[in-house]
Amino acid sequence: MRWRDARGVWSRSLQVRCSPGRPLKLDQAQRNAGWFLLQGPLAHGYRTNLWTTARIAELVEREFKVQYHSDHIGRLMHAWDESAENRSGAP
Repeated sequence: MRWRDARGVWSRSLQVRCSPGRPLKLDQAQRNAGWFLLQGPLAHGYRTNLWTTARIAELVEREFKVQYHSDHIGRLMHAWDESAENRSGAP
């Protein structure tokens, strides 16, 4: 009977909450600044018109002085709401 009375208290404490995780390296303005990718790789000195995660990681470091592993760039691309293929400029 006591268990049934405590259900309301327990249900609040057992609710799923978001974990804060590690603080972000880029601020909101930087995360929303995909403008440099829209210029295309050729405008940034690359020999081909194809964005790769390694190239984007290099460019983020150059523009914002923040290092990201190339494997993490995919997560940033979701934040920028476009994929590397869409940014390549290829038809």
